[in-house]
Amino acid sequence: MSEEEIYRRKKDKEAIVKLLLSPKLTRTDMVLPIVGRGGMGKTMLAQHVFNDPRVQEHFEERIWVCVSDDFDVRRILEQILLRTRAAANFSTAKNLSFNQLHNLLPEFLHKKQYPIVLDHVWREDSEKWDQLKQCVLQLGFKGESAIILTCRPLKVASIAGTIQPYELGLLTEEQSWTLFQTKAFPQSRLTT
Repeated sequence: MSEEEIYRRKKDKEAIVKLLLSPKLTRTDMVLPIVGRGGMGKTMLAQHVFNDPRVQEHFEERIWVCVSDDFDVRRILEQILLRTRAAANFSTAKNLSFNQLHNLLPEFLHKKQYPIVLDHVWREDSEKWDQLKQCVLQLGFKGESAIILTCRPLKVASIAGTIQPYELGLLTEEQSWTLFQTKAFPQSRLTT
């Protein structure tokens, strides 16, 4: 049994993949927040979407950045740059200023299709979000770039998101029990 089946997030994954692959007329530079309490599987869901073969095939670049408490736009831009395929060996990014990174990113992302996952976002700073969105979303093909962020607070989702947040629901009692069994007793499956 796959992790996806254990966590019962297949339906969630399919909904997000469908949204990412929708025609560009219905998706204009999307920021999709995945919202839920700690331990709900936001990061795992984003990883399954990120690694889905359809997403890999559709997008030229796929970029993953862990944000956590430090919502420093310069550092996030640096991480985005370093995670592009063209900049894989680009070691001087850590020494670049915000303006230099902002000017350099178009070389690596201009007119490409890409989703960027920003994992574990906590900050509710609308100015920084606007700055980041302007730097990142304007580079790709119009309607072909997207940011997926995982966060707990709905306020972050309302500040950052450009579409309705995807809220993860609680697992059912049966799903929770299956998850517990699989994690606590990986060699032997208990039955209820």
